[in-house]
Amino acid sequence: MLKCRDVVEQADAYLATELSSWQRFQYNLHLMVCGYCRRYIKSFKLTQKVSEQLPIASTPSDTDISALVVMIQQDHQQTK
Repeated sequence: MLKCRDVVEQADAYLATELSSWQRFQYNLHLMVCGYCRRYIKSFKLTQKVSEQLPIASTPSDTDISALVVMIQQDHQQTK
């Protein structure tokens, strides 16, 4: 039988239906007897659902990062 640690490690694969039939059976069996893991999977599903609806943030460009580094260095020098 799966342990709670296994459920946590395989949660993404379980929700993406990437587990084999036997693995899925074992997973479901564990969820039937473990209320903690049922709650974990429920919160994991909710987290996935919410994160899918968040706007995608653009990654900062190299010039943005360089400008930020310069600002931090200037601030650091002023505090000395």
